[in-house]
Amino acid sequence: MVLIFYLTPYWYNIENSRFLIHDNLDSNIVWFKNLAESGHLFNHNNGIIDRTLGGLSRDYYPSDLNIRTILFWLFPSIKAYCILNIMMHLTAFLGMYLLCKDYLLAKSKNKKIFCVYIALIFALIPFWPSGALTISGQPLLLWCFFNLINKKKQNYSWIIILLFPFFSSLVLGNLFFISTGFLIYVLYCFKNSTIYWNVILALSLFTALSVIIEHRLFEQFFIHQIPLQRFYSFNNNINLKGLVGISLSQTIKGQYHFFGRVWPLIPLYILLSFFYIKSKSIKNLIFSIIILIFLLSILTTAKDLNFITDYFPFFISFNPRFIGLNNVLWYILFALSFHKFQSRPRYFKLLSYPIVIIIGVIPFFNSFKEDFQGYDGIENSFYQTYINKKSNSHQSFKEYYLIKEFEEIKSLIDVNSRICCIGINPEIAQFNQLSTLGGYYPFYPQKKCTEFNEIINNSNDFCSKRLYLKYEDINNKTKFSTLLNKNIEYLISNKAVKSNHLN
Repeated sequence: MVLIFYLTPYWYNIENSRFLIHDNLDSNIVWFKNLAESGHLFNHNNGIIDRTLGGLSRDYYPSDLNIRTILFWLFPSIKAYCILNIMMHLTAFLGMYLLCKDYLLAKSKNKKIFCVYIALIFALIPFWPSGALTISGQPLLLWCFFNLINKKKQNYSWIIILLFPFFSSLVLGNLFFISTGFLIYVLYCFKNSTIYWNVILALSLFTALSVIIEHRLFEQFFIHQIPLQRFYSFNNNINLKGLVGISLSQTIKGQYHFFGRVWPLIPLYILLSFFYIKSKSIKNLIFSIIILIFLLSILTTAKDLNFITDYFPFFISFNPRFIGLNNVLWYILFALSFHKFQSRPRYFKLLSYPIVIIIGVIPFFNSFKEDFQGYDGIENSFYQTYINKKSNSHQSFKEYYLIKEFEEIKSLIDVNSRICCIGINPEIAQFNQLSTLGGYYPFYPQKKCTEFNEIINNSNDFCSKRLYLKYEDINNKTKFSTLLNKNIEYLISNKAVKSNHLN
């Protein structure tokens, strides 16, 4: 009931609910909508979707075998988005509850209430909406693999493992779950002198399905080898000292796309509990998981090392998101710290109970919301809809996409023409069924970057993810002439444009 209450913005009066803008309303939702309405969702012959970047091949868009895409095809965008979020949080609750009940707290007294509470606080994590079950479904996935090892509930486990790739993302998390999970599995087999062939088969099928679902992505990179433009900010050129410092900060605070609201209370509780755990095996397990979390953060940050980017340029455009596993590992540590909770001294309970309760309350008030960069980029629709109604980071669909205003605009222009947005996010126009010259997309053909740089008279051979025109581009005669050559008939601006070239 607490979780249902927390998810109120996704099922009650959703037209006025406020959702995250950054990497959400300003991008991903529009991409799914553009694809769903293009008529090319199931096109495997390189159809062109006109709405962004002057036309982008279908191959660059998300897979037609993924539930995220299908939801936006079946339902209006706002309903698809809300269904996706509800599914993520409910799956997170179910998965963590089963993992705790059958494995993490299986021998603990009062395990039912403990399992429910741990599952609840995990389900209150502000999961990045576009990730679908990639992060929120990891406890359920772990439960399935543990079942295969222990030969329990195998039918359910096989079904979930085989369906999971259709509800998650390979590049956002599954790739790193597979690689890390396989390494841990090898070490486990070596320790127990036993090979679990059903686990090998499950990992193989899981990998194969993930690749098949994202086949377009593999074709672009490895078969067609089309030169792609990918955001270059990954190359931060840090040194070894910076690697350790950033990785440590990322370990305890997370990154906004993979934010678990871990710092500072969960590490504090784990530290307090560590001294009262008598079992050496559990202590060793907790210590090993902490080391693993830190190593995963190092692997994520190492892409920015001078040495890596100088000798392996591939990592300039590839983002190894191993930190996507950190949330489930931190909450596994939290569950293990509950072990034999009822047998601890009374004064310890008096100290730890407030911490445990606060951990469950803070999501409703959006406390401890900054990641390791000090950035607040998480979605908390409950807080932003009912408490902090004036936040600039969240808006409703109708507010952000200017639906009423664009209805009036479309009554004045030829909606089949290509437009250019000045001072306004092109994705807002795209959401309203208009095609734009510019846009925001994570990767695209290099020729798109070249064409855009020609318009703004830029001699660079790289671009950012956001190809936006500015007011000064319109006031420059050369740039404006180039713009007209791109068959742009309308400019949409958020303020009056004064230019001698607009005749």
